[in-house]
Amino acid sequence: MPTRQIGKSARHAQPSDARSTSRMTDPNVTARIYTESGGWALPTIDADGLAAIALLRFCNINFSLSTGASRSMTTANLLPVVIFENPDSVEPSVCAGLPSLIALLTANITLPDPNHHLTPFMIAESTAFATLVTSRFAPARLYELYLNDSNYQLIYHTLLESNSSFPLNRLLPYLNRRQVRRHLADRRPDSLYFDADIALAALSTRLGDRNRFFYGDEPSVLDAIVFGYLATVLYVPLPCTELRAQVAKFSNLVAFVARVQQQFFARDGDRLVGQLDNEQLLEECRRTAARRAREQQDRETEVSEEETTRRKWNRYFVIASAAAFAAHVLLANEIEIEYE
Repeated sequence: MPTRQIGKSARHAQPSDARSTSRMTDPNVTARIYTESGGWALPTIDADGLAAIALLRFCNINFSLSTGASRSMTTANLLPVVIFENPDSVEPSVCAGLPSLIALLTANITLPDPNHHLTPFMIAESTAFATLVTSRFAPARLYELYLNDSNYQLIYHTLLESNSSFPLNRLLPYLNRRQVRRHLADRRPDSLYFDADIALAALSTRLGDRNRFFYGDEPSVLDAIVFGYLATVLYVPLPCTELRAQVAKFSNLVAFVARVQQQFFARDGDRLVGQLDNEQLLEECRRTAARRAREQQDRETEVSEEETTRRKWNRYFVIASAAAFAAHVLLANEIEIEYE
């Protein structure tokens, strides 16, 4: 697996008074991140892996990055795997999965807390929004990556196969796809995209017109999670991009992703996320959103041939029903007159 040594990123925001001041980062603490392969200027296309990288950037922790990792490296089949090493500790701290990393950073007094500037209410609220991302938005993203045939061919037969040796380069993508298919067996694509749209609308409303992060001038765990999931949608040019078009409708979320990328991943001599043209991204998303709005308007105003036929038969049914009712009334009156 290719490994890169990544330096710290400077933070420009001042600590908030909402909670106690941030824990100081121990310069002796280093980390290693094992995650899936990257591409298209991203270090990894795994959303949790990119969120973990963002968290360590937010916390100013030096780390090295090993891509091309397999989920089978842990008993729980979770990525990313993050290993913290400290010369003062006997054993390194190992985190398997993004939730484990978040729990360690927010609870371990020897590591900086990315939520240090949040009040208890803000922490509870941000946890709810993070759950919304992982439960409503993530399934639609999994569907597009693994179960859409065109996207699957591009990512797993062009990108992931080149980072593994035979037979793993054939077996692992197949196993991943089968696991996702089993996980989403009872879900329809339209319901997945509907849930994703709900999550995006809620995040967009919470972010509002803030020009920094979700909770002020410093990033938090929620910022890392949102960046990880949205960046792997916006910056990966998939053939079928329904989800990307949905994200493009919310200009403040697109601007947020570009802002985090520019501040924490595009420093002098540091191209962890590569050469990304955020201005072009914003313009593409604006065009996509405008096109989708026009298409939606056309669908609402345009009457298809099938709809025209349905309406015609509805009219026939109404006329026939009215005629039958009138005949019934006349016949009933005639019978009543004869009875008298």
